[in-house]
Amino acid sequence: MKRFSVVLLSLLVGVSVLRGAEPRVGFRFDFTSDDEFQRDWRFYNTMPVLPNTRFRVERVDGATDGYALVVESGKSSGFVITMPRNLDLREYPILRWRWRIVRRLRIADNVSDPDDQAGVVYIADGTNLRHSSVGYRWEHNTLVGDDELIKYRGGLTTVKAICVRNRHTPTEEWVVEERDVVRDFKAAFGKTLSAGFAVTIGANTQHSQSDTRLEIDYIEFRRSPVSPPEL
Repeated sequence: MKRFSVVLLSLLVGVSVLRGAEPRVGFRFDFTSDDEFQRDWRFYNTMPVLPNTRFRVERVDGATDGYALVVESGKSSGFVITMPRNLDLREYPILRWRWRIVRRLRIADNVSDPDDQAGVVYIADGTNLRHSSVGYRWEHNTLVGDDELIKYRGGLTTVKAICVRNRHTPTEEWVVEERDVVRDFKAAFGKTLSAGFAVTIGANTQHSQSDTRLEIDYIEFRRSPVSPPEL
């Protein structure tokens, strides 16, 4: 069976890479050009009966270089996906990204979250038919640090969902996340990520009927964590 990576390669043209003077950074998505973003990432919606979540790069106040990826979900669903090529996760296992919430999920504070996220960054691996992923989610009432193993498509898609942010982070405040994706994936599924892993960004609001906006400044893979976090 074809690897997940082989199938995705047929969709992708190329991904922008920033390899500057900092040797600790192995790969970086800067989101500075909507044309490049639309070229290098591919949209898909597993629920085509719903409106599509919208993804675009635009000028954003407070972003490192003045631009960010804007993720807007209005009672909708959808994801974008790409593959960092020639990235050795054994050397650069730390996923680091900077994001902020602008419009939250619309959920009462005293109820459990439905399966909605204002934003989520996935690391996915597997085949076109069956794949697994770790998802770092911006939720609402779910406690930060809570995790859950969720199966979709009759068990063909398995997600280890990890809540990294919720309603207690103020709106329009930039925050930085760092995760060891190799360790997280191994802990969730008992295996190592392949060289053909994919990065996916998504947002879903169909259950809560929300209208959300989340912005991502950058995503990068590092050799080691940054301490203290760079803002």
